[in-house]
Amino acid sequence: MDASKETPIDAAVLEDIEDRWMREGVPTELLSHLKDAEAKALDFKVEGEPASLPRLVRGAALRCMSCIIHEMTGMQSGWFKAAFFLDLCCRKGFQGANIQLLPALCVVIVRIIKKESFRVSAPLAEALWTPWTKELTAWLRTGGHEVADVTPELLDQQERELLKCLEWKVTWPCVEQYCL
Repeated sequence: MDASKETPIDAAVLEDIEDRWMREGVPTELLSHLKDAEAKALDFKVEGEPASLPRLVRGAALRCMSCIIHEMTGMQSGWFKAAFFLDLCCRKGFQGANIQLLPALCVVIVRIIKKESFRVSAPLAEALWTPWTKELTAWLRTGGHEVADVTPELLDQQERELLKCLEWKVTWPCVEQYCL
């Protein structure tokens, strides 16, 4: 992270994490390497103004993805990655990160996580995501939003566009990786 962009809270958190790793005996060279890898991975260009979802809408999308992930795995592994991908899509200005396509984006994010984390390329069964996207779609529509129906064709298109937007990078450095 660029020191000029850090807030006092960011700096304190980073310092605390580094102190903990030092106490655990993590080599300084490894910490340097991890910092460089993180900076490189998170240094991306944002085209146009980053999208932003209203807080309640973001929360509903996270619940939708949480339910799909739970249906898929029986546990919540992958939820943090899903939240990260949703925020990353908004930050990068991905055109699918808007309310009209949000239910489809939720399914696409879970599909990518399934493929990357579980090394499974089989499609995500429609029965796993349909009830949750219908619920999210209905809730968004009651709020007066126009929302596209989620179809397998839309999912395939959104997945290709999202992967292009992310430059096919679906693995990002995180504390979880550092600890393993």
